[in-house]
Amino acid sequence: MCSREDQIPGNAGVKDIVLALRWIRDNIVAFKGNPHRVVVAGQSFGAAMVEALTLSSMARGLYHGIILQSGTVLAPWAFNYDAKDKTEYMKLTMNGTHSLLNSAIPDVVFNSEELDVPYYPFGMCKEEAFKNEERLLSEAPFNSFIKGKFTSVPTIIGYNSNEAYVFVSMLKHRKTVKKMERAVMFLLPMELQSNNEREMHPLSKQLMDTYFKDNMNVSSMLEYHR
Repeated sequence: MCSREDQIPGNAGVKDIVLALRWIRDNIVAFKGNPHRVVVAGQSFGAAMVEALTLSSMARGLYHGIILQSGTVLAPWAFNYDAKDKTEYMKLTMNGTHSLLNSAIPDVVFNSEELDVPYYPFGMCKEEAFKNEERLLSEAPFNSFIKGKFTSVPTIIGYNSNEAYVFVSMLKHRKTVKKMERAVMFLLPMELQSNNEREMHPLSKQLMDTYFKDNMNVSSMLEYHR
C-alpha cells in the first residue's frame, strides 16, 4: 500500500490510512493476501504520514513494515506545534467564525496564506481527548520517540535527490530568503530551537557555515532542503 500526498491532509489523511489498513486486515484473505505481512510505503508528506502510524495506537497491529521515502514525521513541515494559535488567528481573519469546520474549504485555504510560516500552513498535530473518539497523536512525535512510545517494525528509509524542488514556489512566496537575513533558526526542526541565545548561536553558525557560507539565495535554500 502506498500513500503520497501533494496536498497536506493533516490528521484526517492519516486516519484514512488507518481505516484502509483495517479494511485490508479484514478482507485481504479474499484476495489471496496475508494480513500478517502488510507493508505501508509513503513518499514526501506520505512518508511522514506513514511514520506517524508507528506513534499511534489506532494503527497498532495493522502493518508489519514501513518504507519512508524523502520524508519523516519529524520534518519541520510535517507536524504543527502551534495548531491552536494558528486556529485562533484563522478565526480572527475570517471575521470571528465560531468553527472552521463550518467554513468553506476555499475560504480556509485562502486565509491560511496569511499565516507567517516558512512551510505548509497545516500539518499533523496532537489531539485532545474527546468523548469516545480515538486519538491519532496524543503528543508531539519527538516526545513519543524519546519515551519509546512507538511501534518498532522493519523499516527502509530512502530519499530522492531533488525532492526539495517541491518547495521552490513556497520558498519564494513566503520570502524565506529575506527571513533568513534576520534569523536562520526557523529552518531548524522545532525540537532544536530554543529561546536561549547562547545555546542557539553555535547551531546558527554551524547552519550558516555548512549550507549558506557562499550564498544566501533560493539555490542554497534548495541545497539545504535536499
